[in-house]
Amino acid sequence: MKNLGDFDRNLGNELSTKVVTDRSQFASAYEEIILKLDEPTPHQAEKLKLVSQDEDFHIRAAAGAGKTFVALNHLVKMLEENKRCLYVARNPSLCFSVVKWLEKRLRSFRPLSRLTLLYEPLERPRAIKISKGRIVTELAAEDLAFDLVVVDEAHHVYRDSKLRALVEKQIGAARRLILSDLSQ
Repeated sequence: MKNLGDFDRNLGNELSTKVVTDRSQFASAYEEIILKLDEPTPHQAEKLKLVSQDEDFHIRAAAGAGKTFVALNHLVKMLEENKRCLYVARNPSLCFSVVKWLEKRLRSFRPLSRLTLLYEPLERPRAIKISKGRIVTELAAEDLAFDLVVVDEAHHVYRDSKLRALVEKQIGAARRLILSDLSQ
């Protein structure tokens, strides 16, 4: 991986001046743009129809193709239909981004209370609460049954037999929506 300062240095050399970028400002602007996305492309809408069938479904596509976006739109539908859902990703930041996106689209907090998260160390699902505008998680009840389990970046989770076993333990009779990178 290149040094993160290379962009600043190279641009500064080209312009014969010192350039400093604010990465936190970039991250905030990027997050704001992502949170505004709410209309699927025609291809994503087609996949969304397939995902809505009552069977396990695996979406494999390149990074940035909209796999998570399709899953989020399906999660909105499921949560509004009073279904209990589990969203799995190794990275807690991805889980929190998903919660923020869903919170903006759901008509009330009530459906969001039916969403549970599972992130590393993947040992036990976490219930979500919004407290003073912040996402807070706490260990969920151990006997939860889910209608849908979304495993995002599954290529990372399922290549490790320990992580795979931890996720599979949570699935039970639930439908699976698996999202993985085509290049993995």
